[in-house]
Amino acid sequence: MHTSIFARTRHSHLAVALAALCLPGCDLPADNGGDGGDGDHIFALAEEYADRLQALEDRDAIREVAACYGRGHDVIFTDLGGPKTEAFDILSTCFTPDVHTDVYFFDDPLPVASLDGLVELVGFIEQFAIDTGYTSARNVVGDVQIELHEDDTAFMVSATATPHFIQPVDPAAVEPTVDLVTARYEDHLVRDDDGTWRTQTKVLRLDDFWRGQGSYPLGGQ
Repeated sequence: MHTSIFARTRHSHLAVALAALCLPGCDLPADNGGDGGDGDHIFALAEEYADRLQALEDRDAIREVAACYGRGHDVIFTDLGGPKTEAFDILSTCFTPDVHTDVYFFDDPLPVASLDGLVELVGFIEQFAIDTGYTSARNVVGDVQIELHEDDTAFMVSATATPHFIQPVDPAAVEPTVDLVTARYEDHLVRDDDGTWRTQTKVLRLDDFWRGQGSYPLGGQ
């Protein structure tokens, strides 16, 4: 199924490029003919433009993978101890079911966790939140850099500075707290069978924690 989806997309891109290159009233060549004439030149340019269009679409789709992780990460915090159905629904669109994740803290050369599958990844984030007392988070992933490879794989590096909030039950007794967590991500992605880009392996590096205290102006609302 993946081959046919990609082939149809490729054919569409090529047709658009050919139409854009051909002046009004000209006849589009049925094939490149191999004669080195105008047909060859038009097809060569069309192939180049089709490749560029595909690369733009792939990069845009891969950036959505980075955003998808941020959204899924935050939703985990809204259902701590629950089934996290919404988080799994989100993250399953951007991770393969067998995704492998290695988690590193600071400069430690060994991972603090090596996680197999999406269930273990979500479980690690949930337990980290519970152990630390976090009640919400806002993970906005940025600084995205993407390398596309010819075998329908890609490599993405990104980063985040994510506030993790601790809102106590009684703010009058204990001040609300925010931890600003900076992290880097290294994702190896594949174009899956349905044509969708998904992360197959992920490296999560937590670099810094900064803790501050403050207040919630709207109280418990």
